[in-house]
Amino acid sequence: MIHSIHIKGFRGIESGSMSKFKQFNIFVGANNAGKSAVMEALYLACTTNQEVALIREEDDGIKSNTVLLSKVDLLGNNPFRLIGGKHGDFGDLDLSRIGERVLIVDVPDSKATLQQFELDIAKSKLAAESITFFALDNSQENEDLAKLIWQEVDSLSDASRIVFCWYPDLTYYFKGSASWIISGQPPAAEHTFFCDTSVVQSYIPIAFYRRVLNEVPGWAYRIADHFAAIFELDPNAFTVQFVPVAGNPEKLQGRISPRDKPALSIDAFGDGARAAFKLLAPLIVMAELATPEAPGLLLWEEPESFQNPKTLGKLLEEVVKIVRDKPIQVFIATHNLELVAYITQMLQCKDLDPKETMLFHLSLSNGQLKSSWFDRDTLITWLDSGIDPRAWKDFVPPLQFQLQEN
Repeated sequence: MIHSIHIKGFRGIESGSMSKFKQFNIFVGANNAGKSAVMEALYLACTTNQEVALIREEDDGIKSNTVLLSKVDLLGNNPFRLIGGKHGDFGDLDLSRIGERVLIVDVPDSKATLQQFELDIAKSKLAAESITFFALDNSQENEDLAKLIWQEVDSLSDASRIVFCWYPDLTYYFKGSASWIISGQPPAAEHTFFCDTSVVQSYIPIAFYRRVLNEVPGWAYRIADHFAAIFELDPNAFTVQFVPVAGNPEKLQGRISPRDKPALSIDAFGDGARAAFKLLAPLIVMAELATPEAPGLLLWEEPESFQNPKTLGKLLEEVVKIVRDKPIQVFIATHNLELVAYITQMLQCKDLDPKETMLFHLSLSNGQLKSSWFDRDTLITWLDSGIDPRAWKDFVPPLQFQLQEN
């Protein structure tokens, strides 16, 4: 499980750290408070698993380290393409090849402590244009490189992984370099899933589907059971199927097949049903495959998107059921007070373990990330008093609220 993160120069965060992470973590705060940036930094750090050699020239000779490049996540998505595509145009990355083996990287930031290096990508089968960051595990062999990148030696003692990024569009004011460290056990890259609103337009890769058929018993039936619970349907009245997308046979589309009606594509339903279905399908797989040695990670942005308040509560209940007692860590970023209230009620009735759940209020000013944390008792006190933990400074909400007895 990840315990903390410390960021320098990633997206809108010039500097900042967060700690006290638990199994369930909820991020709230104003717009541009750093919630998405922290989630994306976690995602990129945790989807690096392709070992390659990094070669750099120092005054005392040539140095070599084993570093990790990002390849795919749970669904087979390229993590950089997923995150970089939201914030950049994939322009010139200042990369060049020497033959088919070595990639030379010239870091755009002239003040970066790491300026030029080579990556031996011959055996990685990675596209050069998708290589914009690397990670290294904090070990004795990597001590010199970790110190070179991070500089603050004292804070490295608890770090488990260090990340260095040179894609300008993902760095603070496009300066051209960013670094961050995490402590704790990172999840397995192949058990990491970033779920945002774009999932509604996504499809299941056929390679993922084939893997699931071999490794996850009753997958389609389990999707149907949880989907039925969310939308108050009879789980015995329909089945879930997957068929190739027209014109794109490498992608599959979910279908709801009632007993007494023709089957319908999940994309023929409303966005709320589509979003829930496309979260459930990979999450059930993660819960089946994650192990203590290769844990899972769900990063879930704005669960409230497309959801009626009643449906939102049921969706949260099913997600908690799926991941409960599993080696899966969850991070949620939300703007929704009802979601916060549902989480608080789950803490009251022990559906969520109070010792393993934390809410964080994030703020970002002049590039400095700050956060405050709320446990169960603090949340109950604030919500009972009608105080909004999302934005309590100089804000009078247009509606008054009070936490209901559960």
